[in-house]
Amino acid sequence: MQIRGARLSALFTNWLGVFVLLPLGLLSVLGIFQWIRSGMTAPLPFLPEGQSLMGAFSTGLFVVMWNFMGWELPAVAGDEIVNPRKTYPRAMALTLVATILTYALPVVAGLYGGAGAEGRWQVWGIEAENREVGIISNFVDEETLSQAYEQTANAKGVSVAQVNLFEINVPAVMEVRNRLVEWGVDPTSLSGWEFPQIGDVVGRIVGGESLGRTMGTLLTIAAILSMIGLFVGNSLGGSRIPFALAADGMFPPFLLKVHSRFGTPWIAILLVGVIFTIFSWQAFSFLVVADVFLQTLVILAEFAALWKLRITRPDIPRQAIPGGIGGLILVTLGPVSIILLAIVSQYLEEGFASIGWALAFMALGALIYFPMRRFVKPGIPDVNPYQASD
Repeated sequence: MQIRGARLSALFTNWLGVFVLLPLGLLSVLGIFQWIRSGMTAPLPFLPEGQSLMGAFSTGLFVVMWNFMGWELPAVAGDEIVNPRKTYPRAMALTLVATILTYALPVVAGLYGGAGAEGRWQVWGIEAENREVGIISNFVDEETLSQAYEQTANAKGVSVAQVNLFEINVPAVMEVRNRLVEWGVDPTSLSGWEFPQIGDVVGRIVGGESLGRTMGTLLTIAAILSMIGLFVGNSLGGSRIPFALAADGMFPPFLLKVHSRFGTPWIAILLVGVIFTIFSWQAFSFLVVADVFLQTLVILAEFAALWKLRITRPDIPRQAIPGGIGGLILVTLGPVSIILLAIVSQYLEEGFASIGWALAFMALGALIYFPMRRFVKPGIPDVNPYQASD
């Protein structure tokens, strides 16, 4: 039954990958075709207007790190992988190439295929800074926008909450509002363009309204399937962590229950699914910083453990990093430098907003550790990390 379940899972993920990649591939072809046909290149400034170098760098670095993190997650499900020593390296190599291509090609195709022209790139992937007003708040400073609403409210004899953005005739606001409308963007929406909207624009330029609508629909479906794939992948790794902690006696034993048919820790999977659902209500930018910050602290702890064990337990059987201490320094210095740079730059630009929540979650974990150690752990031996499981 477990073998059959594994085959069905592999078949599902294979077809899921195909349906996600095909619309992105089509967008890449259409956008690059239009770019070659038009010969036009959208001018892109080095920094968005009103954005500091440190602000753009700190947020961008966290997003890049988030996009390329999670490579370690499948390792916690190694017992369920056929021939993991060969499967993992091959999968990582293919995934790295696919990740770079699926990020780079559709973005270039969208930017230069028409969806980035005349400054439209500014609405890509943004979320409204003021959710009561909409994404126009990202382009007009807060003081000007507030004064425009108050001026219009006073002129109409109504409250500010009753003012419609399209009733405002203040030039600074009207100019931005009209430009967004001209681009095909609703200035009161809470988010800007994602790939479905970008594909719609490129499709309309290349083949008219019908192709644009088709591209938008296909990319919407691909986005939904991509989120399903992301959820499945994170559930695979995330659910095995409470399962392993339960085996070590640090989590309640009911998390060790395994599905009789598929051999998966189904209660741990449900628990992680509930946690994912709760966090999905937060803004993406907050989640990226909090998630990456927590993961980078874990990576720093892993490096510290690596150094400690190399010094205090040199006799443990392991595949040692070549080059001795010098090789160990080279392997750890680069990632640690990038992690510290990301943390410092985010703190200098945004303060303790997302980092503070991440530290609070870590503190909560530390507080939970002691009662777990006192009331759940007794009588359960530690799992030996140096001994392969049966």
